[in-house]
Amino acid sequence: MNYYILEFDDKYNCLIEDDVPFVFEGISMNLGLFYDNLPRIKVKVKEGTIPNSIPNQRRYLYFDKKILKVLESYDFSMYQSFDIDVFNEKEKKVNSSHQLINILNVVQCIDREESVLVVDEEEEDDDLNIEDILHLKLDESKIDGEVVFRLGGFETLLVFREDIVKSLEDLNCTGMQFINANGYKV
Repeated sequence: MNYYILEFDDKYNCLIEDDVPFVFEGISMNLGLFYDNLPRIKVKVKEGTIPNSIPNQRRYLYFDKKILKVLESYDFSMYQSFDIDVFNEKEKKVNSSHQLINILNVVQCIDREESVLVVDEEEEDDDLNIEDILHLKLDESKIDGEVVFRLGGFETLLVFREDIVKSLEDLNCTGMQFINANGYKV
């Protein structure tokens, strides 16, 4: 089975701003940590059609119900969803099914012998010492059929199984693209 890294498709970049830095002080949605309750955030987008996945610099997941239905169709439930308010440039609330998604599933599956990694030699914990990935190779024996997960050791990267990628592409989900995980570089 092939696996793919989620990248945002910048041609769908419609985000003007969000208030995440102010609302989520000290909180990261990129580590796979569970949060009991988060304040509702505000997202401001450009006029026009909003993609199914709203690209953003923080690599946060603003997914709409179309994407969530695909995840659920694969019995994937290792995520949290938080309601957000979407506004246009004129501060008018937009009818949107987007939510902030927190993927909780973290899988330690980097093949450290076959991958080319830039590591912090002073960090003793192998799961914390990766600074950059020049060539990624997954150890698929550690993945155990997972459909979506955060890459252990580099949790900002989200990995999707090939069949779920195909389902998302067949539905023409916008704002996202997928790069083969093996050979991937940051």
